[in-house]
Amino acid sequence: MDAGCGSAVRNTLAFYEFGCRDLTALDIGDEWKDTALKNLNNYEIDSGFVNLVAGNADNLPYYDENEFAKLFYGNGYIDCITQKIR
Repeated sequence: MDAGCGSAVRNTLAFYEFGCRDLTALDIGDEWKDTALKNLNNYEIDSGFVNLVAGNADNLPYYDENEFAKLFYGNGYIDCITQKIR
């Protein structure tokens, strides 16, 4: 999950380049989604590999502790396998 991804979805793009194919990009509101889809298309990334979700990283819209292997937030990541998101 790329929490706080913004419409540029830069980190989501990087995750894709590293081979990730089941990605979730999360940011507040819905306004960013159209631009994010355009950016994914500009980089020829199949949008079927990326789930664009409106939400807040402090209060995830859904959460199962086994759902995400990694959560990227800001300039680092939280390992969801060993640490619960709060």
